[in-house]
Amino acid sequence: MRLTPILVLLAVACAAQTTKKERDLKFDTTPPGPGAAAVKPPEREFVSEPRTPSIPRSYALVVGVGGYKNLEAKHHLQFPERDAEAIYSILISPEGGNFRAENVKRFVGANATLANIRSAIEQWLPSVSQDDDRVLIYFAGHGFVKDGKGYLAPYDVDLAKLESTAYPMDALGSAIGGKIKGKWKVLLTDSCHSGAITPEGDRAQLNKTLLDLNKSLFSLTASRDREQSFESAEWGGGHGIFTYYVVKGMEGAADVSQDGIVTADELAEYVRNNVREATAGRQTPTSDRGSFDPEMLLAYIPSGRSPEAPPPPKFGTLVVEVNQDGVEVFVNGKSVGIVNKGTPLRLPGLAPGAITVKAVKMGFEPDGPREEMVYPGQESTVSFKIVIPRRRPRAAVERFDSGLEYYNKSGGDNYKKAAAEFVKALAIDPKYSQAA
Repeated sequence: MRLTPILVLLAVACAAQTTKKERDLKFDTTPPGPGAAAVKPPEREFVSEPRTPSIPRSYALVVGVGGYKNLEAKHHLQFPERDAEAIYSILISPEGGNFRAENVKRFVGANATLANIRSAIEQWLPSVSQDDDRVLIYFAGHGFVKDGKGYLAPYDVDLAKLESTAYPMDALGSAIGGKIKGKWKVLLTDSCHSGAITPEGDRAQLNKTLLDLNKSLFSLTASRDREQSFESAEWGGGHGIFTYYVVKGMEGAADVSQDGIVTADELAEYVRNNVREATAGRQTPTSDRGSFDPEMLLAYIPSGRSPEAPPPPKFGTLVVEVNQDGVEVFVNGKSVGIVNKGTPLRLPGLAPGAITVKAVKMGFEPDGPREEMVYPGQESTVSFKIVIPRRRPRAAVERFDSGLEYYNKSGGDNYKKAAAEFVKALAIDPKYSQAA
C-alpha cells in the first residue's frame, strides 16, 4: 500500500540522524548543546511556609514508546521509555505527585499498543474517575498529522493504515472533555505534533470537542506547532528535554514560592523558560494559560525543599521475612537470595512500582508469586509463610528413588540410567525440584 504524500515526507525526513534526536519525522538543524544553565525562577521577596494541601484522589495513564513494531530502526526514538519511567516515579513519589501507585497505569515499549491505550483512556479512566478527582495522561513518542488531524503513535502503529492503527487526538479530547471525570485534568504530551491537539486554525472545533472543560484542563505540550521536540543523552543521562524539566519541576525546582506546592502555573512557566533556554529558542513548550486553574496542584513536596536541594530518592527497599530456614526468594522471576527465620533479607535499590515476589522451600508449596508495591524513598516489609507440605504422586517418588539408587552406584552407565529416571519423575510431577 502506498503512503500518502504527507506521510512519505515525514518518513523521508526522519532518515537524518542527529545527536539530539527529534521527536518528529521532519528534518531541522540540531540546536546548540544543552549545556546552557537552567533558567531559575524569579526571586521573590518572601518565602512561604510549607503548607499541607488537600490532595484529591488521583489517577494517571503513563505511555512511552521509543521503538516501533512497524517503523524502521532509523525512525525509532531513544528515550521516551526512560521518560515514561521518570514520570511514573515522580507521580507516585511522596515528594512529588503523591499518586497511589495502584492508581497509575503504565504502558512502555511493546505494551503501549493501540488496544491498551484506547482501553485505558476510554474504559478504565472513565470507570474509576469521579468529579472531585485529579486525572493525568502522559504520552512520549511519535505524533503524526494526516489530513489536518493529529494522532498519537502507539507501538503497533502502521503508517500505511494510520487512521486505524494510531490514536486520534480528537478522541483523546472527547474522552478528557466528557467521559473522564475530575475537577483537575492534566495532559502532558512529548511528541513532534503534540501541538495538534489544539490546532491553531480550528478553535471552534476544539471548543466543541473538549466539552465543558471550564478551568479543569491543564494541557502542556512539548513544543509549538511546526517545532520539533528534542531528546539527548546529555539531559539527565538520556531524556527528552521537555520531560527532563517536567520532572525537575515536579521535584520542587518549579516551586517559586517555596511553599512545598508546585502548581500548574508554576510548572508551565518553569518548563517553558528552561526548555527555551536549553534549546536556544528552538523548542517552546506551550499551554493555554486561560484553560486551567493556575492553582491546580501537580506536586506536593512536604519537606518544603528549595529548588537547589537534591531530588527525592529514586528507589525503594523491600524487606523479606519468612517463617522457616532455607527459603529462597524470587523477585520478578529471578532468585535474589536465601532467607532464614529471624534474619530478614533486605533488598534495596528496587525501581518504584509493582513487582512479583515468591518464596520457595523444597518439600513445601511455595508462597506466591504475589504482587507487592515498591515506593521511592520508602522501606516496606513483606512476610511469607511456608506451611503446606508438597504431596508428590507416588509414581514420581518411585521414579526418583530408582534414579537415586542408580546415582549412588556411580559409573557412566548408572548415571545415564539415573538421569532417565529423574526425567520420568519430572514428567509425572514437573514441580519435583529434587529431580531437576
